[in-house]
Formats: sequence, C-alpha cells, structure tokens
Amino acid sequence: MAVTDELLNCDLCILAYQLYHQSVLWPLDPWYEVLARGATNRRTRFMEKTHAYARGLGRAGGDLYAGPACVGGQGDSNATLDPVLTNFSQLRPRDPAFTGDGAVFIALQAPAYLVNTISRVSACTYTSAWRSAWPHAQTVLTPLVEEGGGQDELIAFEGGTGSFKDSAAAWSPMGFVLKRTRDDGTYDAHIVFRGSRSGNAVRALLGGRDGYFNGPTGNADWVTDMASGLQRDAYVGGDGTVAVGFAAALKRCMGTLQAALRELNRKYGAPQTIQVSGHSLGAALASLCIGALTSGTPGVELRKALPGWRGALDAVQGYLLALPPVGNKDYCTGYNGNAAGRVVAPYVAGDPVVECSKSVSFGDTGAAGWAGARLGSGGYTPGTLERLPRPMGAKSGENSHEIYLIRAALVGKAQRAQVALAEDMRNATPWATYVSFADMLDGRPVSYAAGGAVSIVTRDNLRRVLTNYRFARHFEAFLDMLKSAVADPKGYRGYHQDATYQLAGERVLVALEMCGNIDSDNRDVIVDTVGTQVAALLGYAVKKEYVRQGWKVRKQPVADGDGVALTADALLGQDFNTRIGLGLILRALEEKENTRLADYEKTPELKLCLEVALPDVSGAQSKQAKLG
Repeated sequence: MAVTDELLNCDLCILAYQLYHQSVLWPLDPWYEVLARGATNRRTRFMEKTHAYARGLGRAGGDLYAGPACVGGQGDSNATLDPVLTNFSQLRPRDPAFTGDGAVFIALQAPAYLVNTISRVSACTYTSAWRSAWPHAQTVLTPLVEEGGGQDELIAFEGGTGSFKDSAAAWSPMGFVLKRTRDDGTYDAHIVFRGSRSGNAVRALLGGRDGYFNGPTGNADWVTDMASGLQRDAYVGGDGTVAVGFAAALKRCMGTLQAALRELNRKYGAPQTIQVSGHSLGAALASLCIGALTSGTPGVELRKALPGWRGALDAVQGYLLALPPVGNKDYCTGYNGNAAGRVVAPYVAGDPVVECSKSVSFGDTGAAGWAGARLGSGGYTPGTLERLPRPMGAKSGENSHEIYLIRAALVGKAQRAQVALAEDMRNATPWATYVSFADMLDGRPVSYAAGGAVSIVTRDNLRRVLTNYRFARHFEAFLDMLKSAVADPKGYRGYHQDATYQLAGERVLVALEMCGNIDSDNRDVIVDTVGTQVAALLGYAVKKEYVRQGWKVRKQPVADGDGVALTADALLGQDFNTRIGLGLILRALEEKENTRLADYEKTPELKLCLEVALPDVSGAQSKQAKLG
C-alpha cells in the first residue's frame, strides 16, 4: 500500500487535532460558544467559575489535567485567557473524537493505516516547576495506553500558548512524537504539532488582536497567532527575526518534546530520519522547530546528548501545511539555505493565511492574495511553497485553509502522479462537519466528503467514545458551575434583567436537582427520567411554586401573567437548552449500558435535542426547537 510522505504527514497533523479534541473535558461546548448570547455575560461568568474550578484539578487518580496555569495548584493563571480544560489521560489514537464547534459538530478519526500500528501511547508533561524560566526539562513520562497489533509508539507532549511577555500560558496537548516503524525494522521519528482550535474565529481573532496591543485576551492559541511582532531569538537559530508569539509557544513545547526524543533513543536508538509537520499554527511551530534543530539551541543540546542522532538532525525534513508568515526575509533566506529543499509547504489556492505572506507572488494569489500581503503583517514564509488546486467537489463556502481540503488536494496530486493509493486511503475523510448530533451519527456531513457518507462517530462506537471522555463525570461538574454562572445577576444585561436571571437560575436548578444518579436499572424508568429533565430545560416548568412541588413537569409553557412574562427562547435560547439536553442524554447513555440511543429517540423532547440544527449554521436549514 503506497502513501506519499506529504499525505502521511497530513494524516499525522489530523491525528494531532484528533488527540487534542479527545482531550477536552466538555466536548459538547469546549470553547463555551453555546453559552455566548447577545443579551448575556454568562459566557464570561462561566469562564470565571472554570478558572476557580481548575485549581482543584490535579494529576493523580488516573487523570493528567491541563489548562490554566493554576491546574493542580501550579501557579497563578492568566485570567484573561479562555480556560479550556484538557486531560491527557483521554488520548486514544484508535478511537474517534467529536466536539461541538459552536453551532456545528466536528468528528475526527485519522486513517486506520496510521493509527492501527500505534500500540503504545504515553504523555510527557511538565512537573510542578511550571513557572521556571523557559524552556526547561523538568518533565515526567506517564504511560496511557498499550494495545496489540502494532510496533509504533506515540508520546504526546505538553505545551503552552497565549503567553504575552512574562504572562502565564494556557497548557494543553500541543502535539506528539511518533516512532513509526519502517519495513526493514528501523524507524522514523515524527514530530507533529497541532494547530489552533477556538470555536468562534471572529471573537478569537479580535481577542488575539487586543492581546497583541493591550495584553492577552480570549483564546490562547489565537493570542499566540496574533503576536506577530518580529524579534531576533538565538534559541530558534538563524539570521533575521521571527514572530514573538510562535517563538514563545515553541519554547514551552521544547522541554517535553526533547524529553520524548530522549525516550525514543533510550528504547530504540537513533532514527533513520526526523520529519517535522504541522498545520496552521502547528506549521508555524514546526517551521521554527526545524530551524531550532538545525541551527538553534535545541540542535546543539541534542547533538551533544544524542550523538547517534547527528545524521538525522543534519537532514531534518519538514511538511508544513497552510503555513502562515513566521519571520522576516533574512530569516527565511537563511532558513531555506540550511534546509536545502527538505522543507515543503503545501497549501490550497485561496488560503488567506498563506497568501498574506510576502513569499507568495502576485501571480499565484490573484488580487485577494496581493491585497492580503500588503494589509497583513508583512512577514515571509520559509520552505518551498507548493500551491495546490482546490479539490473538485469542495463547496464554495469552504475555507481553503481547512486541513481536510488540503488532504483531498494531496490525494489529487498523488493520483496525477499515478501513485497507487489504496481505496480506503484515497477515499478517506478523517475530518467532517455536521449540523446536528444525529447527522453526525448517521454520517451526513455538510463539509467536503471524499467518499460520500462519512461515519466517524457512530451509534455503534458512541458509548466507547463517551467513556474515553469520562463524559458523565465531567458533565456533572459542567452543570454544577453552570448553575451559579447563569443564575448570577451580573451575567445578564438589558431588558427584563431581573426576571431573566431568576428564571435562568431556576431552569438550571431544575435540571441539576433531577440530574443525580439514576438509581433504577429499568430501561423505561431511565428514559422517562431523562425525558423529565430535558422537558424542564425546554421550558415546560418554569414557575417556581409549581416546580418545587415534587419537581413535576407540565407539558405546556407557562402563560403570561402566570408568574412569567418570558418564553423559554427569550430566556436562554433553544440552542443552549437543547445542547444541555443532549448532554443529559449522553450522560445517561454512558452510565446505563442497558439503554440504547434508540430508546431515547422515542421521546419527542429527547429526539429534538439529538436532531436540532442550531440557527446560525451557514447554508443549512435549521430545525427550530418548539415548545408544546
């Protein structure tokens, strides 16, 4: 079975995203987008509660949490960064991942030819000395998974983004080192960085911009992306200057990354080759990593510590997908001289992240790229840029920056070169977007699909996926913080403020009080109990006096003058209500193995939560949630 190096490294980048999505604590809304609503500050209030909650998380009992710097009492957090919480212990390369991404759902699963050969998975994380000068090598290696059927080993490494000058970073799985066995029994060492994940890109971009001028705010990855000021940095090597945000993030990865490489050397000796790859932010970090290994401080350190690696370090290869500008002209010129054609940077025509680089010519980009290069940071891009045509079948609204379009373009390139790709590799769609949870389970994406229906997270594997997420345990913590966040009067503003926050708190209180462990193992009782919880969320019981009499639920909304003057939609928004209702279904599905998803779909309120398409999905017909 043939696979090109470019396609292999693209699939490795998708695996890096998959592992990151697997690691989030609250996959239904990891970036708190459904909490955002124009008339409320509840997203801000919830994130304040999350920062406080993070202090109680640690690295014991089978969990390896990461997020704000305060996780496990490691130090003071940067409270202006979104507190995205992750857990290294949830990483399973052979299992798919899903997340709610604002209005849509995303599912990811790297192709089987890649993940089925990975038999051992570990995590390399920093110890309690997180506040030491960067980079440093106070790390610990924790085994996570061991499975049969392969000879490859993956070590996920921790890194930090969002650091501005001396401020604390936000920590997460930033990529992995992979020992990939060759046919002759030797191996290649792959270093792979993930790209940015943020939910609402507009808010993240604006927050990142503010972060550059006024201190960091918002999504940590985007704070790093937007810190595009250039300065000389001897650590990353080379002549000229590089983007300060990317350089700072790389330093916060290098301690764990180098420790992972030393572990490979301890077990397997030196590799035949070292290949470094990434997409978007990951491509920027990969490019600086190559420079650092070639002529920077890490290269000097590794050549001294691992003399058998000198040959591979002298010939590092790079695959940089959708690479943004990372440095000035002097840096990129010297870089390309050292790389000697070993670093390629494929991108799909029309990608604004790449085409804003001054390294991209007017003839390649057209008017939009020409304007972007003059309105952007004015940076340059190292490596050999390779412009690929948009794949046939890509929809007009799909961004050329998306990695699944790059993969499709690389498949097209291989076919034009008459490379004999296996059918399951050629038609693989390892990343897909869906407008509802039911559409995801039934394989009906709205994004580009190479082979038609795309079944990644399915009815058959859903319970296993939820178990990997520790979904029920984490969702209970989510609801507990949600209770105080939405009931806080400071979380609402404008018309009907007092009535709104009181009813909001009551609604979530109903769900929380009814969301304890379901004692019964009777399938009908379980489904009826969840149906009662969700009915309360959807607005069937909002009058305080009535609700508190045994938590009964009536099947019609409260009328004007009967204690409330607001409909459920005006109160919280059906996007919020149905997403929380979906969480209650999934929680029960994980915990009660004698139930099936089909059991919950028989109840109209529960079926609604599975099928509803949120109203801001572009180009999709929304199924409006209705009370009654």
